[in-house]
Amino acid sequence: MSRLDEFMKLTKQVEKAQQTANKAEGALGQVMKELNSEFNCDSIDVAEQKRKQLRKQVEKSKNAFDTGLKKFKRDWSEELAQLDDELENED
Repeated sequence: MSRLDEFMKLTKQVEKAQQTANKAEGALGQVMKELNSEFNCDSIDVAEQKRKQLRKQVEKSKNAFDTGLKKFKRDWSEELAQLDDELENED
């Protein structure tokens, strides 16, 4: 392969790499716009902090739901069982 061929091949590789970098930069810009408009985050670090906060809130809500469900089952288990029996007897 001649030096000119090698140069042309390398030039094409550089152009392709530049196009890929441009696409990635555009995609990052779009993601940052969405983060800012939807979640009021102006950086990845702020988004990560919000994600952690939301995970904690979800976990607290899940725990509260589980606790409430256990209490409901404990408080209403006899009534629900009786209702099930009544419904089965109707058939």
